[in-house]
Amino acid sequence: MRYLTAALFAVAVAACGDSTSPEDSFLTMTVDGAPFTAVSPTLVIAGPVLFVTGTDPGTDTEVVLAFDNFGTGTYEVGASSATAITYTVGTDEWEAAFGSGGTGSVNVSRVTSIRVAGTFAGQLVAQSGQMPDTVSVTNGSFEIIYE
Repeated sequence: MRYLTAALFAVAVAACGDSTSPEDSFLTMTVDGAPFTAVSPTLVIAGPVLFVTGTDPGTDTEVVLAFDNFGTGTYEVGASSATAITYTVGTDEWEAAFGSGGTGSVNVSRVTSIRVAGTFAGQLVAQSGQMPDTVSVTNGSFEIIYE
């Protein structure tokens, strides 16, 4: 009976713990009313800067969130901020970042030893003269599991 109880306890603890599979990662958003879901989003840590990246090779689309702190909180995007949101389709790029215009925010709500999660939104400005000259990113959400 003791072994059965221990086994059931181990299964229950495993079911409640953090998932450690990078395949469970996601990044979604809405761009000017159209939904976007990234394929295999990733997290790259380069010194103090975190890059959350999501791509869809089928549509040649990429979104990158960059912020310079590995902690929970809201990171404003704008003229005096190191936080950025970039949206690229083919060679056309819109962004909200220092020196490029646009506004927005990235809210990091969860950071653990294997996971970072949060939300984001912004008004992004065209960088190459393409149309439209701005795009609206809403309902952005991400959860990246890394090892």
